[in-house]
Amino acid sequence: MTNIIFILSALIFQSLADVLQCDVYFGFNIPTNCRITTGSVADGEILQISNNNQSIALLTFSNVNFNSIPKNIFVNYPNIKTFYVTDNNLNQLISDDFKNAQKLTTIFIYKNQLKVLNANAFQFCSSLTDLEISTNPITNIVQNAFAGLSNLQQLLLTDLPLSNFNSIVLSDLPALQSLEMRNCSLTIIDKNFFVANKNLSTIDLENNNIDTIENGAFDNLLNIQTLLLNFNQLTTVSTYNAKSFSAEYNLLKSFHIGSLSEGITVQNNFIFSFSCDKTLNVLSFDASNNSISKIPCVAKMVNAFTIDLSSNNIGKVRKTIFANLNKTLTLDIHNNPNMKIGSKILISMTNLRSLSVDFLVNGYKNLKEIHPKLETIYISTEQWTCAHLTKVANTLNDQKIYLDYNNKTLDFFNFKCQLDNFDVSHFNTTR
Repeated sequence: MTNIIFILSALIFQSLADVLQCDVYFGFNIPTNCRITTGSVADGEILQISNNNQSIALLTFSNVNFNSIPKNIFVNYPNIKTFYVTDNNLNQLISDDFKNAQKLTTIFIYKNQLKVLNANAFQFCSSLTDLEISTNPITNIVQNAFAGLSNLQQLLLTDLPLSNFNSIVLSDLPALQSLEMRNCSLTIIDKNFFVANKNLSTIDLENNNIDTIENGAFDNLLNIQTLLLNFNQLTTVSTYNAKSFSAEYNLLKSFHIGSLSEGITVQNNFIFSFSCDKTLNVLSFDASNNSISKIPCVAKMVNAFTIDLSSNNIGKVRKTIFANLNKTLTLDIHNNPNMKIGSKILISMTNLRSLSVDFLVNGYKNLKEIHPKLETIYISTEQWTCAHLTKVANTLNDQKIYLDYNNKTLDFFNFKCQLDNFDVSHFNTTR
């Protein structure tokens, strides 16, 4: 069947059915699309004409400059499943706008002038699974704004200056699986925030002003795959057993690791300590650029492939910390000025492939005997002499271990070498 795509310029919509015409496109086996836009055609000019409106599956209004949804769209075009309204002046949504939109599965409203989401705005959209409302001056989402959306799975509310957000509005979304509320001026996640959203697996709350997460806020969620809390104001947090957890660039001083969390990123905070459950399933851990001094929980990361504790205040390390980390492939502990560590402390890390460290107390001989798979070593050498660096480079080269001198931990321009043209790459013949 011939598919049809609509392309129109800016029009004044009194009766959309009277003006909408069709441009015969290609015969690809894809849903028919309709795009109403100011682009590519002169005002009011229609490219080509056809009359099969029943096959329209996707409708886009872009730069059409209307302030309300044109009436009777979903009566005249009953098979629309995807509806885009971008770069317009839409300033209100009322329930009648979608009265006959029972087949709609996706609504995308971007760069408009909505200030409030009113109650029952989508009550007739019973088939809706995806809703995105982004970059609108919305300050308030009224209770029951999402009433009727019992099948909604993905909700994206981004770049909205919500000065008044009551989490009760999410209680109408029992099937919700993914929630993104980036840059929405949120300050608190109360204990009832997700009480009706047991199926949530992805939560993105980045770029807000969240400083409080009440106890029990995530207790109802048993299948969190991803939780993103980057760029907020939190001072303490838990991973809440999210498989993938990230809280970069907060004000964290402490945090807790849950037993089910696998990927954890808490870099660039002010953390001085962290706690953990009795057993851990961490696969990747990045707590770089903090103020951590003690790392007892690292001893429980027996499944971790990657551990980054660089740029902290770690001091003396007990032998037991790394004793059971034989699955670890990458370990970064450089830029810990008070840390004294010898290769023997890492003796159990037989699968180690990459090591970043300020220096090793016991030197660099026989590393391949301890770490037979070691390929690369990054060394912070600000206070090393040229002669010592040359010796280390030769020692590593003999073991076919690559000394990475381009890494940020290694700045040769700060060396005071007798030879102006000293280049350690001369000693790297393993690659």
